Amino acid sequence: MRLKHLKLSGFKSFVDPTKIHFTDAMSAVVGPNGCGKSNIIDAVRWVLGESNAKHLRGDGMTDVIFNGSSARKPVSQASVELMFDNSEGKASGSWATFSEIAVKRQVSRDGQSDYFVNGQKCRRRDISDLLSGTGLGPRSYSIIEQGTISRLVESKPMELRGFIEEAAGITKYKERKRETENRIKHSRENLERLADLRHELAQQIASLEQQATQAEQYTALKKQERQLHQDIIVFRWQTYTSELTAKTNELTQQQSLQLHANEQAEASQQVMSTMKQQIEQNRVKLSGIEKQAHELDAQVARCQLNIEHVQQTAQQLTNKVDQLAVKRTSLQQQVELQEQSEKLSYKNFKEANDALPQLQLAFEKHTNELAAIHEQRELIELQFQQLNQEQQSISNQSLMIKQSIARIEHDKVRLDTQTEVLNQKRLDFLQQQQQLSPTKLSQTFEQQQQRSQSYQQDLEQKNTDINTQQHLITSVQEQLIEVQKEYQMLLNEQGTLRALISEQTTTNDGDVFLSEKMQLWEALDVDIKWQPVVELVLSLYLKSYLVPEMANVMEKWRGTSAVGFIDISNNELQPDSPKVVAAELHALPTLNSFITMKSGGSAPALVNLLSNVFCVETLEQADSIKSLLSKEQSVVTSQGHWLGDGFCFTNVNSDTLNANHGSLISLNERCNRLEAPLLAAKEQLLAHQTRLDVEGEQLALLEEQREQLTNRLDNSNQLLTQAKQDWLLEQQQWQHCQRQLDDVSFQLNELKQLIELEQQQLMEASEQASQLSSQGLVVSKQLEVVNNERASIKKQLKVHEAALQQSQQANHQQQLLAQKSQLQHHSASETLAATSRLLDEITQEMSVYQSELEQQTAPMLEYQNQRDQQQVLLSKTRINQQQCNETLTQLVAQHAELETSLLNEQQTALRHSKKLETLTVAIETLKVKVETQEQAIELSPREVAMLSNALEFNAQSEQWPSQLLAVKAQLDAMGAINLTAIEQYNEQKQRLDYLTNQTNDLENGLVTLETAIKKIDRESRDKFKLTFDSVNKDFQTLFPKVFGGGSAQLTLTESDLLIAGVSIMAQPPGKKNSTIHLLSGGEKALTALSLVFAIFQLNPAPFCMLDEVDAPLDDANVDRYCNLVKEMSEKVQFIYITHNKVSMEMASQLTGVTMQEAGVSRVVAVDVDTAVSLVQ
Repeated sequence: MRLKHLKLSGFKSFVDPTKIHFTDAMSAVVGPNGCGKSNIIDAVRWVLGESNAKHLRGDGMTDVIFNGSSARKPVSQASVELMFDNSEGKASGSWATFSEIAVKRQVSRDGQSDYFVNGQKCRRRDISDLLSGTGLGPRSYSIIEQGTISRLVESKPMELRGFIEEAAGITKYKERKRETENRIKHSRENLERLADLRHELAQQIASLEQQATQAEQYTALKKQERQLHQDIIVFRWQTYTSELTAKTNELTQQQSLQLHANEQAEASQQVMSTMKQQIEQNRVKLSGIEKQAHELDAQVARCQLNIEHVQQTAQQLTNKVDQLAVKRTSLQQQVELQEQSEKLSYKNFKEANDALPQLQLAFEKHTNELAAIHEQRELIELQFQQLNQEQQSISNQSLMIKQSIARIEHDKVRLDTQTEVLNQKRLDFLQQQQQLSPTKLSQTFEQQQQRSQSYQQDLEQKNTDINTQQHLITSVQEQLIEVQKEYQMLLNEQGTLRALISEQTTTNDGDVFLSEKMQLWEALDVDIKWQPVVELVLSLYLKSYLVPEMANVMEKWRGTSAVGFIDISNNELQPDSPKVVAAELHALPTLNSFITMKSGGSAPALVNLLSNVFCVETLEQADSIKSLLSKEQSVVTSQGHWLGDGFCFTNVNSDTLNANHGSLISLNERCNRLEAPLLAAKEQLLAHQTRLDVEGEQLALLEEQREQLTNRLDNSNQLLTQAKQDWLLEQQQWQHCQRQLDDVSFQLNELKQLIELEQQQLMEASEQASQLSSQGLVVSKQLEVVNNERASIKKQLKVHEAALQQSQQANHQQQLLAQKSQLQHHSASETLAATSRLLDEITQEMSVYQSELEQQTAPMLEYQNQRDQQQVLLSKTRINQQQCNETLTQLVAQHAELETSLLNEQQTALRHSKKLETLTVAIETLKVKVETQEQAIELSPREVAMLSNALEFNAQSEQWPSQLLAVKAQLDAMGAINLTAIEQYNEQKQRLDYLTNQTNDLENGLVTLETAIKKIDRESRDKFKLTFDSVNKDFQTLFPKVFGGGSAQLTLTESDLLIAGVSIMAQPPGKKNSTIHLLSGGEKALTALSLVFAIFQLNPAPFCMLDEVDAPLDDANVDRYCNLVKEMSEKVQFIYITHNKVSMEMASQLTGVTMQEAGVSRVVAVDVDTAVSLVQ
């Protein structure tokens, strides 16, 4: 691979698109200091992936973008592209197939940096992978900048090792090893977490397996319970369906009776409808007659109006005929007068036209005389014009000379003014230059830079605080999850208890009356010691509903299920009739004393019952007082025994009731006891949630502070950029003032020379003005003589012109008189013709009005006949209207009689309708009961009917309720069951299997990764050893060649090749120094070059860039350096920047860099002599 060319655009001082070609093996870049040569090196390092702005001589990555100059604006982005020739296919990977490889990087003002390879967008790592092992990189041994040579030999052992590793091509192995070690670390952490999870899951699965077995038994019993419940509902559904069929048949019979009554009513309605139509027809007929009468009245009125209108029109026509007759008489008189005027005007025109020939002859005579005088005048005028022109020419020349003198004097004044202005400018620029202080702005820039660094440190500390706060929030979240688990377990237990209570209590079937009532087991507060015997004694009453009064209970309750009610009125208890109680029983407490009502009331029935139950501790005490009890009295013990007259219950305790969690009171008590732990867990949950919110707010505050610091840092960076721009601008302004002062001094010298030239021109113009004045006097005398002759000719001309004018006026007046007479004759003829035409028009108009007047007489007679005919028809219509009114009255009376008959028939139909409504309500009630049973088992009617047909109802059907109670008892005996245990067990088992597989995969992966690391270490050790030995051998060979003797070698700091550093030992001829730091600058430079070239001999990079590495060398060492570079150029392409003429002569291609425009670098092609002069 070789570098073909380098393209820059907007990068530092290369603002314009610039392409630098590198066609030869040795290319030198020359130019004066500060022209931008080193920017080429920076561009190459930047495009190869350099991310540290300090290594590019900047403060930020956007500093590589051209920031403007005194004549140019800043640009928005910078881009650099390297074009490699890969015709030999030495590129790595898939890029080997490309003959050319273009690596490009561009950055915009917002800091967005993009990489491209052959036009395809890629990552910086892709660029590193492409160039890995080639020796190219942003900080590799292939790019040696100013000062890098001395730093190279003084580098730390591990830094020198990096150059050897790059040459050996093992940097990619180190990266892979680091990635592999990170993956191993993460895998071990994952294994530890998986081990904890598997241990926890194993404990959970052991517990869930037992719960799953109980859940399966519970599910089987629940299935049997649902089946019995379904059979009972189907039996009820069949009963309600039979009743519904009977009611439906009765409804059909009642509908037939109602249909007959409705048919009779419909017949009467049809008759009424027919009669109603007749009434409507008569009304329509009457309306038509009335309408006809109105129309006839209107027609009679219209005829009368037409007659009046014709009479008015005839009167108007008569008036117009009379007016036209008067106007025609007046026009006839005007025609006679106009004929006389026309004859007089023709006579005048004839007389004026006869006098015109004589006047025309006199006018022609005066015209000929005047023409002769004009010819004489023209000769004199020609002589006068010639003299006048000569005088004017002298005057113009004199005026021009005077203007030149004035202009010269004005220019002299202007130049004096410009001189004063320039002197003032010079003073102003001197004052501005004194006011500018680039040094002060430089200090401001440094202070702002320190402030930005301080903000950067504060921002890093704030990031650390945020990470700490995030870890704290994670810890609080884990505690919150544990509390949530505990709270959920308590909540699930309470839900299970409530579900068991709900299964043992009777449902109210949606009844509103029962939904408002409390059952007895909910209202009792029993001493825990006596709970079993209380439930035994009150077993029949526990599920009863508490009501304030028993009076209206049966009226309000209309349900069909078995329900009990207990009166809890607050009325004072009425004592029972006195009973005989043995004296020994008075000291014993009754069971009623261990029970209280939570609501504060009392139940008289329970008080009477429990007051006859005495409480003792042991069975022996109960046996001793049993003989003293009456028939309604009994005794119980705390051990669970109940003795009375003719009955005995024993061992009613926790073994028979509480062990299976079947006791309603104990279940309710357990459910209530969970309230306190639930409340505590909820408070703890809220506390953790509150703490999480507080820590989250603290994190938000820290992030907000970080955002503020970021904004401050951004603002500080902007201020830093602004300070830098101000400093540069101030420096540019100071230089600009200096250049302006030089320009002003130059202009003052030019103005002084112009003033002297203007003074000489002024003297020459004054002499020319004196000569022209003498010539003007001679021409003036000749012009005076000619003027006298012109005056005589003018007098004669005026006399003849006056005579000609009089003759012309007489001729003109006679022509005007003839034209006027002709116009008067023509006007009189036209007026006479117009008046005659108007008279004919009036006569025709009178004839038209007279014919119209005659035509108006016939319509008026026709309108009068029509009026008489309409009046006769109107009389006949009035008679028909009266007859139609009488017929309509009779029909209305008959309709009223039929309406009364229809009302009676409708009442009969209404009675049948009420009976139908009663049956419909009964049927709907039965339908609701049927639908209730269907909804209870959530099946469609068809499915319920199929179940009913398949189910056999016999004597055993009556045992279904007791069987259902037995199954429920078995379910109650099982206690709280985790119904989700089966699903949880399967899920946890699958999760454990999945975690086990993951653990196996991770362990296998660890073995693979550890094997890979061993392989990487082995290959790295071998390659490093081989490369180190080769470079050391070449270094030992090149060092004596460069120095003309001496010795040098590379040594390892440790025996382990994977971590050993590299140090340099060099002893030039005649020296036995113990360390390389004792060498001079030139010796260090040659030693470093020997090492770099030794590396190049082993692993030549595509190119090597050297930036003024020959600066510290003397002429003899420069010759050695040049010979070594020339020898190495057979394998490596060299691009170096130099100011040394010997180095320039060595190059086969010279590229010049200039900065003719301030702040803008350009590339020029030069030869050696030009390059030397350019550098100097």
